[in-house]
Amino acid sequence: MPIHDTPTGPIETLEMGDGLDLAVLVHATAAGPRSLGRLGAKMAEDGWRVVAPAFDVYGATRLDADSGLTPVLRNAAIVRWALARPPSPRRSLLFGHSMGGLVALEAILGGGSTDLLALYEPITLSLLDPEDPADQKAREMDRRLVQGLAEAVEGATPERGVAAFVEAWNDVRWSDLRPADRDKLTAMAPHLVRETQGTNAHVLDRPALAALPCPTVVMGGQASPFLAHRLVAAVAGAISGAQRAVLPELGHFAPVTNSGPVWRAISAGLDLKATAPTDL
Repeated sequence: MPIHDTPTGPIETLEMGDGLDLAVLVHATAAGPRSLGRLGAKMAEDGWRVVAPAFDVYGATRLDADSGLTPVLRNAAIVRWALARPPSPRRSLLFGHSMGGLVALEAILGGGSTDLLALYEPITLSLLDPEDPADQKAREMDRRLVQGLAEAVEGATPERGVAAFVEAWNDVRWSDLRPADRDKLTAMAPHLVRETQGTNAHVLDRPALAALPCPTVVMGGQASPFLAHRLVAAVAGAISGAQRAVLPELGHFAPVTNSGPVWRAISAGLDLKATAPTDL
């Protein structure tokens, strides 16, 4: 995977395809750009140039430690860099998974530009309704997960905390992961605490969100946790004109393990054929 020198530090990317249309893929917490490799490969097969940047501290990406930005805003800057890299595309699509969905939204709200936006179960806790008991139940579920991760790190049992967090969100058992992946995630536990706490605390600009200028599809898996269902409903309702898609039998990890249905949902939700450039 190439590593790019930038004014704020090195950024590592997964890249594939050489089409005239650009797709920037934004990974989830405790994942990395390779997690979206299958999805990227399907996009590349359909003629897209795919760039999946690694978040700060993932892979070789290391941003200036003195920026003072929160993890969400640091990663949003990485996404804006990926969207703006030459060559200029005919059209661009930005996809974000989980925390990557929040980062993708903040990248656009912070001045980035894309023609099409696709989000899979973005972690947008600030959009939950404080007066809605179901939304508050969802918020409490997330709070307990993040607190459990932090307490495990503080108690010198980071693997226990990371395992619980991964299994709660994803349709995968910790024991089924490769030992090397378990070791890598466990070593990242202190950073994952900062990242998840920053995600919990991040507040989106609701008026700006309602006025997003690009067609948007918000997707969720039918088999995903209750918390994910509430988040999908909240963000789809907050973005004017957003399309909402529920993928049968799929869970939160679908962009990683079931990329075919996810790509079809993106294509249908954004009507990619209708929006295809005509200057071929």
